[in-house]
Order: sequence, then structure tokens, then C-alpha cells
Amino acid sequence: SLLQEKRMGVLLFSQAIDAIFKNWSALQLAVAHQSGGPQTKEKAEWLVGATEAWFYENKNLQDWEVGDLLEEIIATEFNLQIEDGSLVEVGRKICEYFEFCSSNNENAIRTKLLSLPRCDLAKCKVEDDEDMEVTDITEGNVECCEIDNLEINEKKEPEIDEDGFQMVTTRSKKKK
Repeated sequence: SLLQEKRMGVLLFSQAIDAIFKNWSALQLAVAHQSGGPQTKEKAEWLVGATEAWFYENKNLQDWEVGDLLEEIIATEFNLQIEDGSLVEVGRKICEYFEFCSSNNENAIRTKLLSLPRCDLAKCKVEDDEDMEVTDITEGNVECCEIDNLEINEKKEPEIDEDGFQMVTTRSKKKK
């Protein structure tokens, strides 16, 4: 029946959101590192239902609105700020699947779900200096040193004054 098919579409929309989130590297890294505390995995599972419910409560959601909602929840629940551009991309995917799940049959939806890319956390890496976006660092005139060129200062014994207190010495900043 149409009602049953509609309910199946809703069910598959939940599976679509779950699949999108499971393939979202930023969220999976947050879960792997428990950035939301001991309940991180449960929060990630809750996020699927919360996102789905938000679609049913609001009509014609835009990808940036979904991205903003996810950004807010992830900042609050996972203590994380995602700045890799993936929020809008994930929002776009979820909107795309909401439309698709609302207007296609189960087989078509399941086939489309299989086309989602798979997240492999082993392939995630920290970008090296050349790839990173540089902000505010240029004003501070920060110099990068090769590890071989680092100077290692000998650790000095603490100086004790006549009252028996340890003297605090400031580190000298080398200027070139």
C-alpha cells in the first residue's frame, strides 16, 4: 500500500542519514576519539534520529540550514568545530537523499545507498604545512625549523636565593 511504502521511505531515510554520517570522516574521527565524552557513540546515534525528525518538522530545508544545524549540535555535543567544508556537503547529501527517499521505491533507494563513498579513518591524515590554510601566522613572523636544525639547550640547575627560594629565570628569545 501507499502508506506502507511511505513509511518504508521514511525508514530508508533514517538508514540514508546513518550511512551518510558513518561515511563522514570528521564525525567518525570525533566518535573514534570520544570528543563528546564517554557517551560519544550514543550521541552520534542520537544525531541520526534528531536530523531525521528535523526534516519532518521543517519543510524545504536547504543544505546550508542542515549544515548549520549539524555545526551547532557538533559544537555543543562533541566539543568540535568542523572547518573542512564537509558540513554543507553532508547537508547537501542529506537533502538529496530526503528528496530521493520521498519519491522513489525501496529498490531504487537501496541501490542509491550502495553508491555512497565509504569512510576509511586509516586514510585520514593531518595535513602538512604546505596544505594547511595559513591564518594570522604571517603577522607573527613565525619561523619553521627543520628538526635537524633545532638547538637543544642544556638544562641548568635551579638557582636558589639566600632565603631558600628557587629563582625563576625567563627564557631569552633569540632574534635574528
